[in-house]
Amino acid sequence: MCWEPLSDDILYNQRKLLNSPELNIGKYEIKNLALYEVEKSLRRRWRSLRDFNSMPYSTINDRENSLNRMLLDELNYDRKAMAMNMKSYCQQWLLNNILDMKP
Repeated sequence: MCWEPLSDDILYNQRKLLNSPELNIGKYEIKNLALYEVEKSLRRRWRSLRDFNSMPYSTINDRENSLNRMLLDELNYDRKAMAMNMKSYCQQWLLNNILDMKP
């Protein structure tokens, strides 16, 4: 297919983006992501894959992609740092409550 040479780095980029080295994506999703990237490039030149009758096009829309990006940003946090912060906050809370206790 015409999109396959353009999809070589899709899996690598998604693994990096999601911080998931073991991530596997099906051929349909890879095709969709590759076509979406082509569509983005064409739009910068005021064109679209839909301008070419024989070309397939992505089913991903910009709104869906931006929502996915927002979710990924929310989920992409440093869990070790978060655990350390939580431990520190809990210790501080306990210390404050113990010091405030009346005999």
